[in-house]
Amino acid sequence: MILLFVAGGMISCSDDPSSSDTGNPPSVPKIKNHQPKTAYFDDNYPAGSNKAIAAEYTHFNTAALVVISSASSLTFTQELANGFLAIAENNQANQDDGQWNWEYSYSYMGESMSIELIAAEQDNGDMKWEMYLSSSSSDGPDFEDYKYMEGTVAADGNSGSWSIFDFDPEQDSNPALTFQWEAVSDTEKTMKFTAYDDDAWSMVVNYEENGDDFKMSIEDDSDQSVTEVVWNTNTGVGYMVEGDVQTCWNADFENVACSN
Repeated sequence: MILLFVAGGMISCSDDPSSSDTGNPPSVPKIKNHQPKTAYFDDNYPAGSNKAIAAEYTHFNTAALVVISSASSLTFTQELANGFLAIAENNQANQDDGQWNWEYSYSYMGESMSIELIAAEQDNGDMKWEMYLSSSSSDGPDFEDYKYMEGTVAADGNSGSWSIFDFDPEQDSNPALTFQWEAVSDTEKTMKFTAYDDDAWSMVVNYEENGDDFKMSIEDDSDQSVTEVVWNTNTGVGYMVEGDVQTCWNADFENVACSN
């Protein structure tokens, strides 16, 4: 049902239009700001005059598939959560007992869901966020105050962590995706994502960007493999290491021998 709500164009309304006049609420975080940048591959894949089947471009095209597919599996879950957060921006917050509360609802095709977003400042200035979902549906399970996500954002906004949970109201909240990030600047940041399947991790992605240099490392539990992709958006060159095998490409995305 969550997929329908997000994909179908949600109608939101505030349950209480009043807000506290004792200060301003914190800005609602944007999870989409913490996603791997894959434009280098998105814009150039598939390379070669014969597209992905061109033998001389297989190194780049294979790496592109690894990066794009890995990033897509992560960002899908993030975008789902970001959709719920974005609606809070159009609703007013109330301050109660030292924390801020956004309470709003939205509906799709006759079904409605209530959301509560809570922000509480910690002693060190960090902001802790929690989101709870409630619904009474004729077609699906009834649930109340089901924790869908939680996270902490540093006071300066340059680091933090999030946990997004599987949507299964009949069981305790289990993580579907966790991620941490740290930004030194707009062009220097690190992120770590852990995707889960049946309560156990299934994939770990470490991502780094530093100016024009990018690196993504993917650890896959299904086959115990580790793959590393490195690329530079200025020179256009890059390489991939999978196990003991390294493959490289040049600025024209053509296969080349690796220099190291």
